[in-house]
Amino acid sequence: MGAALSSSIIHWGKVGEVISGIFLSILLSGIAGFLIQRAFRGAIGGNAQDPRRVRLHGPWIAGLMMTWLTWFMLLKGLKAVPAVGTVKDYTIGTYGAFPFLIGLWMFYFFVFIVILMSTKDRGSRYLFHGMSILGMLCMAFAFGQNDLANCASPGLSTIWLWRHADEAVSVASKIPIPHWTLFSCGILIVLGMRTRNAQRVTRAEVNTGSQFDHVALWAPNWCRALARLFLKEAPTGPALVPPPSTTETGKHIHYDTLRASVVMAVSASVIAFASGRGLPVSTTYVAFAAVVATGWGDRVFHRGDADLKVGRAIWVVIGWFLAALIAVVAGIVVAMVILKLGLLGVGIALAANLIVRTYFKKRADTHELRYHVSQEHSGDTLPEVAVQGETD
Repeated sequence: MGAALSSSIIHWGKVGEVISGIFLSILLSGIAGFLIQRAFRGAIGGNAQDPRRVRLHGPWIAGLMMTWLTWFMLLKGLKAVPAVGTVKDYTIGTYGAFPFLIGLWMFYFFVFIVILMSTKDRGSRYLFHGMSILGMLCMAFAFGQNDLANCASPGLSTIWLWRHADEAVSVASKIPIPHWTLFSCGILIVLGMRTRNAQRVTRAEVNTGSQFDHVALWAPNWCRALARLFLKEAPTGPALVPPPSTTETGKHIHYDTLRASVVMAVSASVIAFASGRGLPVSTTYVAFAAVVATGWGDRVFHRGDADLKVGRAIWVVIGWFLAALIAVVAGIVVAMVILKLGLLGVGIALAANLIVRTYFKKRADTHELRYHVSQEHSGDTLPEVAVQGETD
């Protein structure tokens, strides 16, 4: 957007559509995550592996999850695939959306009844384990759809326009992107997700919505003060999540399987729906909204380091707006430098990018080390939690 502003070629209608899509996707993920988690938690209770409750409520809950995943992932997210379009014509096109969804839910309902009856306690114990894994796979697919477009399209489109400058004006809205280039960019995304910075972001997101009372997080003092004011006015009640626990190897279990299933399914559905409508939403924002919303649904912010968790959420949301503003300004500056100086400007922009990235990476690493060292010597947060936060 910043580069487009510098050239006065921005399409404000499309910008408004994308921005509204981002805000609506966050809002939808948050509202859906809260309401669904509260309803499912009320049915299942604090133990998502209790055989009696899972046999009673598991089929309709898992059936609902499968129904909306089928609807959003296949019929909305993959509506451009010919085979999916054919199925949609023979089902929704013939019977209507509502009867089709009711019928699909009843089908899944009876399937899960048969599964639980045939597997007995073992199936009840691992039903939501399986649903969370399935939701994770759907979420990965949805992320691939949207994140790949977000990160790869600008660069690949720029290269194509550079090579076809003479015909760019007439076909700029329909640029052919070879599949092998998207595959290559997908590999780079996977490699990037394995870096320490990516793991740090994931760890912070998980800890923000953790069911543990004390977590290894950082938030500015003014954000924590705002959080305390908010929590003072918020309705209170006992936490609905199971007691904090760890695995046999000492890893913290930040979410139980029911909440993990809801987070995965809601995030995947919202992102797939946005992808089907051609909206490049932020998958990270959507997932974070689902994590925080399901946390509110389970009342994990009513005890322990509640002000720290909510303060971190406030800081993250503010960071979204700051990042967008910085990106626009930086895009304008870089575009003007390249426009005025040509290849020299490209070299200057690359050098500036490297310097800025190196500087802020060192600052982030120093802050991370200093913070966790201070946590180890502080009585506010349990030392083992701070250390465990590095490996969870």
